[in-house]
Amino acid sequence: TKKSFPFVIAFNPNLPDVGNIIRKHLFILQSNPKLKELFPRGAIIPSFRRSKNLKELLAPSRFKTVNEGPTIHHINGCFKCDRNRCDLCRNFFVESKSFLSFQTGKKYSIHSRLSVILKM
Repeated sequence: TKKSFPFVIAFNPNLPDVGNIIRKHLFILQSNPKLKELFPRGAIIPSFRRSKNLKELLAPSRFKTVNEGPTIHHINGCFKCDRNRCDLCRNFFVESKSFLSFQTGKKYSIHSRLSVILKM
């Protein structure tokens, strides 16, 4: 069976065509035999999440209390999701608060919270 992996991002009409960008740079994943097997051509499908509308931005349904400290959802980095059936997180994903660029050799911090099921 052919597996598909949705590449989910928040919809923005100013974004370039994400599908074309994925197809253009797919050769990077295809150059690694393991990644080529995991992500065959056509397996990555661009998908869009609805962005918050003006009402949701200006009038949140829940107000934060004054003494509310940082929770797990306010920690920056890449984290596994809590779904039991997520093959990506269970078998391949590595949690981290930074990453090393193979191009520059520099270590970069991740300045937001990222996960497979990130909700904005």
